[in-house]
Amino acid sequence: MSRIIELPIIICGELKYPKDDYIEIEYTNAVTVRITRPSGDDFERIFKFAEPLHQIPIEKVSRYLSTFARSFCNPENPIRKEAVELSSYVTGYSEQMLDRDYTIISAYLSQRYTSYETVESELGDYRILDNWVRKKVARVRAFPRGRALHVLVGNVPLTGIYSVFRSILTKNQTVVKLPSRDIVSTLYFMKGLIAANSEDLPYKKAINSSLSAFYLDSSSDEMRKVIEASDVVCAWGKGKSLKSIKGKVPYGTPFLEFGPKRSYSVLFSQDCDLDKAAVRLAHDLSIYDQEACLCPQRLFIIGEHEEFLVRLQKWLDWQAKALPRGVANPDGESHIFRTELEARFRKWPTVAHDPEWRTIVCDPYSVNEHPLGRTLFVHPVKSENDILPFIDEETQAVSVYPYVGNIERLGDLFCSRGASKLCETGMSMLPREGWTHDGVHALSYFVRLCYLDENMGYEYKYDEREGALWFLNKMYGNPSENLEEFIRQFPLPE
Repeated sequence: MSRIIELPIIICGELKYPKDDYIEIEYTNAVTVRITRPSGDDFERIFKFAEPLHQIPIEKVSRYLSTFARSFCNPENPIRKEAVELSSYVTGYSEQMLDRDYTIISAYLSQRYTSYETVESELGDYRILDNWVRKKVARVRAFPRGRALHVLVGNVPLTGIYSVFRSILTKNQTVVKLPSRDIVSTLYFMKGLIAANSEDLPYKKAINSSLSAFYLDSSSDEMRKVIEASDVVCAWGKGKSLKSIKGKVPYGTPFLEFGPKRSYSVLFSQDCDLDKAAVRLAHDLSIYDQEACLCPQRLFIIGEHEEFLVRLQKWLDWQAKALPRGVANPDGESHIFRTELEARFRKWPTVAHDPEWRTIVCDPYSVNEHPLGRTLFVHPVKSENDILPFIDEETQAVSVYPYVGNIERLGDLFCSRGASKLCETGMSMLPREGWTHDGVHALSYFVRLCYLDENMGYEYKYDEREGALWFLNKMYGNPSENLEEFIRQFPLPE
């Protein structure tokens, strides 16, 4: 039975529902989305936004975010319930998977220290967003770039939500181009932010009015204008789409890209509890049906593997009940089926609990492509060095179990080849305070780090006046030991 879903857009904090002029997107499961088409006046409002967001203290920004999060912690919140239902229709993910996302982001943002620690870990001092902070003989302050455009991707709902969080936290105007793959999750996150902060308080009204979200064709002239009118562009997606966006970003505008990555898992089976290792790996493998960059696609086992796979299959069945696999599009399902047929033809040891999951044991050099959908290629190897040929700059994370011993040695080994992250198996999707994203601290892209130079009279651990005299002596052969006297000898031109 077909279903039509009508969605609003958000323009400067106001929801605009579809009337006669809308964009229609059809999905393979007989679902059609109608979302309001943004007008020229809508873009004009966005471009004219001029609220002085930099004047809002981080204390109020963190309160704004935590107010939303505490309302969304309730599974019965009507906006959250509708988001879970509609996003499941659109993405094909199970409602349990999507509900998990909202629980995670609500818990994460409900504590106000999250905002402070994020700024502190990435910019050095949480006060830098509000005040001039002393650094050596300078005082530094982070000002928002201005208008931050987020071009999102729909395979992992949390990515769009976290992208918006970064933008709000750094006091930028937030403009979101929604992805067709998941046009609901980030839209409803922003809708929830506005609804939870509806009081007539100046700072809440200012932040609400800084939020806009809409859908456009990526190749449209309107999209080009939005990109050109932005002060920073944060884009997620595949290489081809990122290249297209990058070509439209004006010179001097920061461009933060998060492209396609893949992740692996490493197991030292002789040194661990196999059940604990299996339940952790089953979790990492099941999240988002393996479509997240952080989900492992291959498992490299150093040591015995047959007994471990028996345990893993048990826990994959358990995960299939806790987080049921969603419905992929026909192309995705056929790719999985073809991969299974090839594995059986090549006589690779294969265990499949279709459509939920499958494990395939083979030589790592025999794998050319990956169908996702909770498919794990298992590679018995002799040492860590056997893994190195498969690690490059497109490697996102390498999860390790047990996570003991000389982890720094493994970090040096894998990260020097291109990997961005090492973590304990089971923790792939749970970044810790201080984490880097694809090898960078992303907040720095959303701010301008400005500084006030100190005058020469400021007392510091180095005598600046002595340093100036030393420089002038070296450069000009100054015979004087008095800086002011030397300067008088070289008056500025009239």
